[in-house]
Amino acid sequence: MGVVVIDGSTVRSFVEDEEQFKKSVDERFAALDLNKDGVLSRSEVRKAFESMRLLESHFGVDVVTPPDELTKLYDQSRT
Repeated sequence: MGVVVIDGSTVRSFVEDEEQFKKSVDERFAALDLNKDGVLSRSEVRKAFESMRLLESHFGVDVVTPPDELTKLYDQSRT
């Protein structure tokens, strides 16, 4: 996995292009909404986090996170 660094002007340009930004958000949401009910469930969010490895990497470098700790983090919104 590589790390891509972008500057603030690139992000601002993307966000300011409302049509492209909305299209991107809608496409990503549709991809995450596995059962197509228009709502992201905890399990769909967890699968998304797992697929993007948001909690298992740090700036593109793998880190070791115990499975029970990952479960605790993924399920934290229940409390």
